[in-house]
Amino acid sequence: MNADEDALLTRSARDTDAFEALVVRLSAHLHGYPARRAPNAADDLLAEVWLQAFAGRAGFHAGRGTARAWLFGVARNVLAGHWRRLGQERSDPPLPEPAGTDPWQAVDQRLDAAACGPLLRETLAGLPAVERELLLLVAWEQLTQ
Repeated sequence: MNADEDALLTRSARDTDAFEALVVRLSAHLHGYPARRAPNAADDLLAEVWLQAFAGRAGFHAGRGTARAWLFGVARNVLAGHWRRLGQERSDPPLPEPAGTDPWQAVDQRLDAAACGPLLRETLAGLPAVERELLLLVAWEQLTQ
């Protein structure tokens, strides 16, 4: 699947239909990234991710990583800009609280120990921001290390 996404992004530099196919394929995945970090602005941030990705698509080179990772990099930059505009420190945004659709509930269920949830959030909050972001990209966005 990643090879198909890589080919679509590469081809999109000369064929906008390929970019449209990429948007259709990955919007739901990419939307989760800002939705878990800035839920009130997620839709607008996703739109900005796609605008920036379209503008910079010729800069993607499959030899340096996957299309998905490149797009999450764009999303990270868009989110960082959002936090800067809000006056928050880019590398250390607040962790979301558990809610009805929050992924923490699924994590708690998989661990089969509801008491682990608060400890896990506390531990995540104690990690250096870069390490926490990497861990969350793997856990929430299903990227590989």
